[in-house]
Amino acid sequence: MHTTYTGSDFDAKSAVNVKLVDSVIQELKHGRAAGPGGISAEHLLYSHPLLCVLLSFLICLMLKYSYVLDAFGIGMVIPLLKGDDCDPTVCDNYRAITINPCIGKVFELCLNSVFYRWLASDELQVSFKKSMGCSDAIFTLWNTVSHITKCGSTALLCGLDISKAFDRMNHYAL
Repeated sequence: MHTTYTGSDFDAKSAVNVKLVDSVIQELKHGRAAGPGGISAEHLLYSHPLLCVLLSFLICLMLKYSYVLDAFGIGMVIPLLKGDDCDPTVCDNYRAITINPCIGKVFELCLNSVFYRWLASDELQVSFKKSMGCSDAIFTLWNTVSHITKCGSTALLCGLDISKAFDRMNHYAL
């Protein structure tokens, strides 16, 4: 099946270079906690310029051999209380954040920069997108229902709260 592939070849060396790695490091958010390896964005930002050369070489090798380091998948999960007025003895009053390795974040941002053309999602998807959220989904729903009712039809809606479903279900069955 792969012998009939007619797409263009991907050249990792030309896609991921020192300039890209440096620009990604410059864009990292500062003042965040260090990841599991103890490396923070500031370590990368103020390191010797040779680090960008080495990281670009590492990322090119990872793309060439289709191999991602196991350390990039390690993260520290930290529970945070949702608000100051929440009862700290209730488990549902916490949300989890994960602190990932900083170099893994550089790898992720480089991949996103190289492959963004192929990673586009539908314009109606509002979750997991910058500057979009619940209010955009509600606005789209309101406009859709308004259009349906103005045309003389009836709009039937069904809401399903599955916020706790993934905590309580059998993941092997899923």
